[in-house]
Amino acid sequence: MPEPAVELAKGKSKGEKLFDRAVYGGLAGVGTFFATLFLADKLKHGGWAGPRYQRAVEWTQRHLSRVLPKETSKQIAEEAVMTTSLMMGGNAMILPIGAAEHYKVPIVSGLNVMMGDKTPPEAVESAPKQTWGSLIEGRLLAWGAVFTALMGARFAVPKTFELFPQEAGQRTHQFIQKLRKEPMLAEEAMKKTKAYRYGEIGAFDVFATAAAATLLYVGGHFFARKQAEKKADRSERYAGREKATALVENAPTKAVTQVMEATHEGRVSTPSREAQLS
Repeated sequence: MPEPAVELAKGKSKGEKLFDRAVYGGLAGVGTFFATLFLADKLKHGGWAGPRYQRAVEWTQRHLSRVLPKETSKQIAEEAVMTTSLMMGGNAMILPIGAAEHYKVPIVSGLNVMMGDKTPPEAVESAPKQTWGSLIEGRLLAWGAVFTALMGARFAVPKTFELFPQEAGQRTHQFIQKLRKEPMLAEEAMKKTKAYRYGEIGAFDVFATAAAATLLYVGGHFFARKQAEKKADRSERYAGREKATALVENAPTKAVTQVMEATHEGRVSTPSREAQLS
């Protein structure tokens, strides 16, 4: 008596949902936000990286000014380098995210067992998975989206765009000072504190991380699905060539030899040019 077919769960299993929340909400979201605060601050204000950050802005501006007005090239250069620094935290988190995606099948299967979800491992294994290539493509897509949004805000609401990070820096500094019960500093002294710098970076980091995490998940899975389709298409074409080769190799050789011998002796005629044209 044949065994009853296993009914696959509709949608994602409980384990896969928890996996996505932990990897893309936790690592790509919260983890990236705090990693970006630290890395972007070091890149922009660090003793070793700070001067190089400014040189990167100047180098980018110098090349853009060949084809764009000076002020426009300066703004684009500043946002391009700022966007790159904001993306460094997410770039660092690619390593644990990639490792989690590599072991997704056993992790999700284990979570399903723990949570009582009866989705078979085959259902998890058959779904398209993120690869290092799809993750990198997702990060590049996120860079373009964040850069475009920042440039759009800069040109659309220039005054608000300039005041927004300053306000966030001041609020963050004031909050930290109240927690420490320390006296408030003057504005110029406030700008030199780490709390102010973190608040200034965090103003853009919140948006950049949310957009990047979303695009990493959506865009990365899109690229992973495309890669899986290309791989399946290549495998199908390869299998077709192998089948054709096997048919030729297994064809009866005796009949072919007889036809070749008959043709050589002139007993099998080929259609003449006149017959072909008639």
